[in-house]
Amino acid sequence: MCIRDSVSIDIPDSVTSMGAYAFGSCSSLISVKLPSNLIEIEDHAFAYCDGLTSITIPNGVTTIGNEVFLSCDNLTRIDLSNSLTSIGYWAFAYCTGLTNITIPASVTSIGSDVFNGCAMLAKIYFEGDAPDADLLGDDLIATVYYREGKTGFAPIWQELPTEVWTLENGPTP
Repeated sequence: MCIRDSVSIDIPDSVTSMGAYAFGSCSSLISVKLPSNLIEIEDHAFAYCDGLTSITIPNGVTTIGNEVFLSCDNLTRIDLSNSLTSIGYWAFAYCTGLTNITIPASVTSIGSDVFNGCAMLAKIYFEGDAPDADLLGDDLIATVYYREGKTGFAPIWQELPTEVWTLENGPTP
């Protein structure tokens, strides 16, 4: 559904599911306002949207499908829904501009290689217990930060070093 040369799209609140490949390969797309009633974002919905720089996932979204933001090279900020429970495999793979991300406490499942190819990703913050996850990415150099008292994390988790998230090393909650 790539609207030729569109740089900004405001999706109506009547939309509850972002279909597979909805905006895939819309390279001119810079800005998207997702509807507040959105519940899921299906596979490849924004894959290869090279112009996209940031996105806020509304609080009703519970599922992000596979490869949803694959190769969104200029994506530097992703604000995830506090209702999100599942993130599909390769959802953010090859988002080479991404430097950090916060995973909400509601997330219980993360697909394999979700951050594969994210060469600039240095910090992954987890607000809740460690989710069920396969390898986060086979080439990551990131550090995983988790809240004190949260369970499931070890000094090395998913082959990445971990640290307790403090005011000194992370964003303010």
